[in-house]
Amino acid sequence: MSDPDETRGFEPPQPYGQPYGESSGWAICALVTGIFGVLVGWCLLGIPCIAAVIVGHKALAETRDNMRSGRGMAIAGLTMGYLGLTPAVILFFWVGIGLLGSAVLPSPDPSTAP
Repeated sequence: MSDPDETRGFEPPQPYGQPYGESSGWAICALVTGIFGVLVGWCLLGIPCIAAVIVGHKALAETRDNMRSGRGMAIAGLTMGYLGLTPAVILFFWVGIGLLGSAVLPSPDPSTAP
């Protein structure tokens, strides 16, 4: 028979790593707005993509010390926000240069056409 004092000193093994706290609300918001911005951002002038970038940076700052989980969601939201924002910025400048060019250059006069 075993000694009762020997079994009292047994401790269960500790899990690897440290347990994470709750998920960051900013990270969840960044992921949702990033997905929404990629899917519907063209109709809304890229505003959801801008929101995903702003909220994603806030989420990265909040999850930096590993007290809250969700760093992957924050990075995914940032990535989708920037991917949706890049074509919107290019399109904005393309249309802007086209409008500026049409305002500066004279239009051809149809009466002088050959």
